[in-house]
Amino acid sequence: MRNGHEIYHGEEMAIYVDGVFVSYVDNFQLRVDYNIEKVKIPRVKLTQHKVAGGEASGVIGGFLYNAALQAAAMSYLGNGKKRLISVTGSMRNLDTMEAGTVTASGIVFQSADLANWQVDAPVKIEQPFFASNVSIKGFQTPRA
Repeated sequence: MRNGHEIYHGEEMAIYVDGVFVSYVDNFQLRVDYNIEKVKIPRVKLTQHKVAGGEASGVIGGFLYNAALQAAAMSYLGNGKKRLISVTGSMRNLDTMEAGTVTASGIVFQSADLANWQVDAPVKIEQPFFASNVSIKGFQTPRA
């Protein structure tokens, strides 16, 4: 872990909307900032650390923007039902060189120009996003 965060990088990952496959993404980078708390152990003068949650953000680029993905991205602009965008696949931690499976769900684009994206056209520019939930398998537990 580098200063309380980990960066994972993946290529050729799958994009799902409400659990249904919609497209592939060529480049996906995920940064997880961990909240690390100090825990004092009773009757011992040591302090240990534990991971107590965190925040996930990153960039996504090189994907086909189709009608299902458009509807999901636009659902966050109104007051209606929010559609769940998820990306899953094999990723690598570039600091530790570990590989595992990562699923980032609840993806919301931060500053995407959705009005100018054309349906059934590739989006090659990397777009920043936030993720509300991340499942990480195959990596060591982060340490302080």
